[in-house]
Amino acid sequence: DFTEGTDYADFIRVHQHLSVAVFTTGAELIRRVVLAEWLRISDNFEMMTRREWLRSNRFEVAVGALTVLAIALRFYLIGSKTVWLDEAFSIWLARQPLWEMYDWLVRIDQHPPLYYTLLDGWIAIFGDLQGPVRGLSALCSALAVPVFYAGVRRLADKPTALIAVFILAISPFHIRYAQEARMYGLLTLAVAAALYCVAVILRDRNAPRRVWWGLAISQAAVMLTHNTAAVYFPVALNLALVLIFFNAKSQRSKDAEEKSAESAFTSSGFIRCWLIFQGVALLLWSPWAWPFVVQSVGVDRQFWLWPPTAQMVWDTFRNFNFAFLPDDFPFQSGWMALYAGLALLGIWRLRRTSGLWLLGSLLIVPIAIALLVSLRRPIFYDRTLIWLTLPYYALIAAGIRAMGEGLGKKKTETQISQIEKISQKKSAVQNLRNLRLLRNLRSDAGVLIQTGLLAVILVLSGVSLTGYYFWFEKEGWEEAAAYVAENAQPDDLIVFNASWVQIPFEYYYRHYDLDTELRGLPVDLFDRGVLEPLMETSDIPHLHALVNARPRVWLVYSHDWYTDAGKIIPREIGRSLRETSRKRFTGLQVIRYEAR
Repeated sequence: DFTEGTDYADFIRVHQHLSVAVFTTGAELIRRVVLAEWLRISDNFEMMTRREWLRSNRFEVAVGALTVLAIALRFYLIGSKTVWLDEAFSIWLARQPLWEMYDWLVRIDQHPPLYYTLLDGWIAIFGDLQGPVRGLSALCSALAVPVFYAGVRRLADKPTALIAVFILAISPFHIRYAQEARMYGLLTLAVAAALYCVAVILRDRNAPRRVWWGLAISQAAVMLTHNTAAVYFPVALNLALVLIFFNAKSQRSKDAEEKSAESAFTSSGFIRCWLIFQGVALLLWSPWAWPFVVQSVGVDRQFWLWPPTAQMVWDTFRNFNFAFLPDDFPFQSGWMALYAGLALLGIWRLRRTSGLWLLGSLLIVPIAIALLVSLRRPIFYDRTLIWLTLPYYALIAAGIRAMGEGLGKKKTETQISQIEKISQKKSAVQNLRNLRLLRNLRSDAGVLIQTGLLAVILVLSGVSLTGYYFWFEKEGWEEAAAYVAENAQPDDLIVFNASWVQIPFEYYYRHYDLDTELRGLPVDLFDRGVLEPLMETSDIPHLHALVNARPRVWLVYSHDWYTDAGKIIPREIGRSLRETSRKRFTGLQVIRYEAR
């Protein structure tokens, strides 16, 4: 067994060092990027008046404001919702000693260790209460905003990048998972950092070596944060580079800048450098290669997801657009069509750029792989694809820019033709004034259209966020634990179906300092070596041996649709004891049985 002995201990030590190296080096890269940008802005400030400085750096100021907004939205009411099953499992894992944590991950979980390793350090500083423990995810999600802007600015332009980060900053989907003690905020940040590095490399054939290292480290961080991304992201990224390579070679007429870009993409030096640092990323991830295989085999053997349908794909993009929008909100199909149309317009606007191949591949390839793999074992799930929103929002932003440019021009055609007729009879000075007026008309109409589209997105996101903050509820483990603690007696037994639902219950029950016996069904916590053991008829004798002769038994029943679809547990307990109360909470129920 590779999980035992000296070899595994060496593996754990190596992986600890690599995890720390990935995090510290990535943090240093972000620090250098931010410092360089700050020095550039501060140097410019000394040479300008305040008004001139604000005008020349208006986009950077706007991104700073959006980052503050993102932080506020992600930390607002962050501790108001109870910890649910997956979050409790994250906290439970992070509280284990590191070597035991990695052992548990390989044996029972389906995720790599980077997030849990960072959460271990976060809990050591801020504790594991339901508000502070989510701060790591919220911080990572908010930091993705300026990093995402830096990447899109190089793939498109500053206005497009600003629109993209506006959508990201107020995205209800991102805010929801920024307020969970799970890895999705970190995954978004890692992908944003990798996207930035690739954008710099595509734009500058002489990109600094630190950017190449940044790409390798951020890509390794992506792969060490989620196992699906460990496949989706490198495949999509390298396919994008292949498409850019052949597109650059096939073009016939190019200006000087495009020729430079083509020579960068097709030169042997660029290809060699790309392959080397893809190898570095793979090397950084490699300590988790064998555990990845073990976890993948476990998922293939048994997993709880349903096969994907067209409705699931539709709902995924609905969540990307406006998660938590009330079902009775009018014209939802129309709003979906608007977002899709904007993304298609974005594709059209970027059609002559390398950014289209990159963004398109990062958006389409992971969905295609997930759907194909799901033909054998379903793995399509919206939250694991959260990082796809980055290329998706970038394309929507490009589409909004295209709408402003195209319709703004069309809307002013009548005024333009009238001015051109008048200008034929005027002087050269008057002609110059008329040309300026033409530009202003086009610009004003374009800004008005873009502002209107952004207002629509703001309203849809605002209504969705209201639904999330004030109506969406997670599983009610806190209330359930309080209810049992208030009514439990010294000799009571508390049993849990699926075993691991004991973790979120115990997360809150521990605060009552009660010495109540807690047992799992069909087996105690992880005794069967799987995360969610299924209740079968062969487990009935063990159940009766556990509950017979007990004066009172509490059954905490949750996620039974998967682990106890036949309702074996309540049926068999009811044969030995009589049900005296049943109380329902969000996502679970608590049933009390007493001796007949």
